Amino acid sequence: MRVSTKIKAHARERAKALAVAVGFEEAGQKAAGGALSHTQAHKVIADIYQRATGSALDFDTWESWSAKWVAGKGAAKSRATTTKYRQIVDSFSAHLGPTAKHPIGRIQPSDIVEWRRKLLAAGRTSRTANGMVAILSLCFNGAKRIGRIDLNPANAVETLKEDHMQRDVFTPAQIGKLLANADEELRIMILFGLCTGARISDAASMTWGNLNFDRNLADWKAQKTNKRMQVPFHPMLARWADSAPRGQPSDPIMPRLAGLTAQGLSFHFGKVMEAAGIQGEKRKATGKGRTQSTLSFHSLRHSFNSAMANAGVSQELRRKLTGHSSDAMNDGYTHHELETLRTAVSAARIEV
Repeated sequence: MRVSTKIKAHARERAKALAVAVGFEEAGQKAAGGALSHTQAHKVIADIYQRATGSALDFDTWESWSAKWVAGKGAAKSRATTTKYRQIVDSFSAHLGPTAKHPIGRIQPSDIVEWRRKLLAAGRTSRTANGMVAILSLCFNGAKRIGRIDLNPANAVETLKEDHMQRDVFTPAQIGKLLANADEELRIMILFGLCTGARISDAASMTWGNLNFDRNLADWKAQKTNKRMQVPFHPMLARWADSAPRGQPSDPIMPRLAGLTAQGLSFHFGKVMEAAGIQGEKRKATGKGRTQSTLSFHSLRHSFNSAMANAGVSQELRRKLTGHSSDAMNDGYTHHELETLRTAVSAARIEV
């Protein structure tokens, strides 16, 4: 077998050239005999590299790289987000099986497509599956940036058409039952969902620093959209805030719930609904999504929006308060704008 070693034939380099040539010869013999697997080939290359340079060839498996990537996110992301990332990469690792211990460059788009197919078969919605693939793509992009892979296999996976299902709103009587059957932290989480329109993870992650008592408003950055949200206290939330013992700005208002994933939070809210004897209608979302209830924590967000609509609050103001506007939220509102929003929130008749 004639292969160039790409090493110049100076006397001091001949030993390196010979080591590389011997490595190529051994690899060729194994390949000819059908005894060279993908993993063995990588080991041969690593061995040749070490013979030639005296240094070990640095490479990552999917398992090792994804673990480092998630650990690196811990400093920049919330604990709940880091936990979510870890669960997603672990799910993909479990799908890969032994391949998770192979070099990361071996992963193909078909591996991701098959994993997504299993997620859908297990009842995940296409929207959830798309989001999980997007997290994998971030992980692969990190590997690409430092030269572990040349291409991101997730980029070749087409996005699924997402499911949509009409949500119902809770009646005042149902809201009263939810609050009566929830423990202290879940009751506070429900209040935030109902009175600010916060999504479940945002509501549970509120810290005392997210509450501006001088201006009587909740101020947080939405995890889903990365928008800054500023929502004046509804009278119901203001009554709770006036009597609540306050912690330090960095302290979570709901310590037990703050570290849970959205799925874990939804599970606990579902238990409250069950205890309250509340059950939504079971409907199948469009596409291949699983059957879901028309009532969930997200229905509180709809209740918040609907209460303002019923009070005659304009769609423009409702969009600002729920974050549905396509424009980024301003760093702060003028006094006039804030008072307009405060009036809009106060107009919402939320009764229990």
